Amino acid sequence: MHMAILIAVEAYADAAIPPVRYAAADALQFGRALADLGFEEADQVVLVDGQATKADVESGVREAAQSLGDGDTLFLYYAGRHFSENGQNYLTCHNTEPSDLVGTSIPLDSLLGPLGESKCGRIAMFFDSCESGLRGADLDSTAEQLAEFFEARQRSVCFAACRAGEQSYPSHQFKHGVWAHHLIEAFRGDVSSALTSRSRLTAASLQKYLQAAVPRTLRLEHADKKHQTPWMLGATSGGFLLADLTDILARGNGAADPHSDQVLHVSFVRREYARVRSLSGFQRTHRVPDEVNDRSETFVATIAADQLGQDLDAMHRALRQAFRFKRADIDVSQPGDGTGTMITPYFNYSISVSLNSDDTTEVVWHRQVSDIKEPEQILTDEFAQVFGGMFDTVELSPATKIDVETLIDRIEEFGDDRVALHYDKDATWCRLEIDGVVGEIEVTRRTFSIVQSSPKQPKQLLELLFEIQKSLLDKYDVRLMAFES
Repeated sequence: MHMAILIAVEAYADAAIPPVRYAAADALQFGRALADLGFEEADQVVLVDGQATKADVESGVREAAQSLGDGDTLFLYYAGRHFSENGQNYLTCHNTEPSDLVGTSIPLDSLLGPLGESKCGRIAMFFDSCESGLRGADLDSTAEQLAEFFEARQRSVCFAACRAGEQSYPSHQFKHGVWAHHLIEAFRGDVSSALTSRSRLTAASLQKYLQAAVPRTLRLEHADKKHQTPWMLGATSGGFLLADLTDILARGNGAADPHSDQVLHVSFVRREYARVRSLSGFQRTHRVPDEVNDRSETFVATIAADQLGQDLDAMHRALRQAFRFKRADIDVSQPGDGTGTMITPYFNYSISVSLNSDDTTEVVWHRQVSDIKEPEQILTDEFAQVFGGMFDTVELSPATKIDVETLIDRIEEFGDDRVALHYDKDATWCRLEIDGVVGEIEVTRRTFSIVQSSPKQPKQLLELLFEIQKSLLDKYDVRLMAFES
């Protein structure tokens, strides 16, 4: 049996206590997400605003805890305000009175006590609360009490929207709390980066996602710095399975891309060749290198430094405009060795210049997007706006080595005249040209690349990668890579 208790106090009976923006919408939307995961509406206790009185909350938690057994699951969600006084911690309810905070609020003990005595097999608490808006309270110790409770239990986990001394901020764009918005989208299957093994939402994968997503949203929505640190407690929290979203994703209720695990291992690449003499720092007194060594590479890095810096400047402007990144979102590095790197919340961009080992009168400009953290962002209009027409190669670097020998043997076994196959004597690499497929397929033990004759949109490169991958599997039964990390 799956049971959920959803408590949210957005509006207080006494207007002297400030409302908690979007708390009611957060709880109700979270309940809808849970309903798709087997938490039937009949097994959800929803206590919002006027229903969230001291008596109803305490009795609702107590009755649920007593009714559940070892094979059952209980989710407890609370959104509101909390405070501490005389060493005791309290949660506010709809009928909390500012003149008698202690007497009219809910002792945290009255919730944790029944949970501790319950025979329920699995308990997860979601705590979206802060102590702001209440006066006369002591130094908050709620975090310490929650830590003591959950870290002592093997099958319990607690997620909190912020740490002591911080606020849980609303998002006027999403009409939800920032933390609650990302929590809900994770349970709905809308973000593949919150999942592990493509469809499993665990405590560890959820927390990792919240830790990245909440600060990022705050930076995008607020010009001034806002600090909100999601945290998690629980003795076995890392392997705690919160939800299996396989059925939801299969029904199309979630938007997680089935290829998203692969996209995490993808890079977009472009190599361009130029004359050494064309570099902006090349002077008449300079000599074109006749071999590749440390000295000649340092020379190239020096005379190309201005062009490399201009590229980084242009990319910095384009990323800020397209993704609304703020200064703190982008970390730019140009160490002076012919390389430059730009780290963003979604991916990394890098550029380098080096001598062409086959022709030292030329340099190779290498541009790349890699270390993708948010697969969904790669398919956005914003990404296409910045990188459309830049890359001609999509390169996959799977977590395990590619069996090049098996690929070669399988294709040769089929003897398909439409496939031109080239490889070295040690089978460390191979190159395929397939009739009807534009571009070349290059395979090494570490990479699988699709190289086009001209730049394409990133989405087109990805679609071609997936299409060729499926073709090799269907036609030659070649399982080249293990895509999941």
